[in-house]
Amino acid sequence: DTKGMFVLDAFGQLYIGTKVRGMFHHSSFTRGHCVRVAGVLTVKEGKLTMLAPHSGHYQPSQQQVDAMLEDWKWKGVDFSQVELRSYFK
Repeated sequence: DTKGMFVLDAFGQLYIGTKVRGMFHHSSFTRGHCVRVAGVLTVKEGKLTMLAPHSGHYQPSQQQVDAMLEDWKWKGVDFSQVELRSYFK
């Protein structure tokens, strides 16, 4: 399994990468500018297996998360085998 972080920016651009503690975080993708959703994900054998809108800096609303998921479903992402975790503090 490959774990990473993601950011969906205000323009709909998706960024995915690996967090480097103290050097590269969610905010690094957009240099601190506005984003729609940020979180963590896991990919196994090229397939998304876990998605969680969890970020210490960005805290998306449920509405923002739902909109992102609906957009990705419309674009063909199959969530039937994906563990969707909710944001928690």
